[in-house]
Amino acid sequence: MVRPPLSRAHRRFLGLVAPVDQSGDFVPLQRLVFAPGCREILIAHLATAGVARSGFLIGRIQGETLHVRLVLPAGYPGYLPPGDPLAIDGAYVLGAVDAARMSTGEDLDWVGSWVMRADGLAAAESADHALWRQARHRALVSPQAVLVTVGQGRERLVVRAYAEDDGVPLPLEVVWEHGRDRRSP
Repeated sequence: MVRPPLSRAHRRFLGLVAPVDQSGDFVPLQRLVFAPGCREILIAHLATAGVARSGFLIGRIQGETLHVRLVLPAGYPGYLPPGDPLAIDGAYVLGAVDAARMSTGEDLDWVGSWVMRADGLAAAESADHALWRQARHRALVSPQAVLVTVGQGRERLVVRAYAEDDGVPLPLEVVWEHGRDRRSP
């Protein structure tokens, strides 16, 4: 039986040291593609504005595209410190990654975090960048792990995604997958 490589989640949240496959050339991320159903999950979180919400993303990277399959909360209520939008229950993440891998048969992994402000409104990009710096300080973002900010704009949902490029936030194109066709938000 061939075992899948250790996930990014296992390396990050358990502090395991394992070789990372670097057989291919590094390709910086350019876009984030949300699977069908992800948009509705984020909109449902916006409907409960009044409390800051956050969580993590499960998906996989193919070339310059990060495919997000699942948008999940940060953990069980009561297990996270209140008022910390970047808090994540590592055990919850590990269980979710293992369950996603087992149920789909795909090599899915923790690929980033998402955050929504308490008022549910989209923040200015400068506020996103400040939050990104906090996430980077906690090792929650990298060239292949993103921070996604979610909020309601004047007329539509505003979702921004940032990876890391030489210590600065790298904005990614956000695409919503709808069956066979793809549309921007």
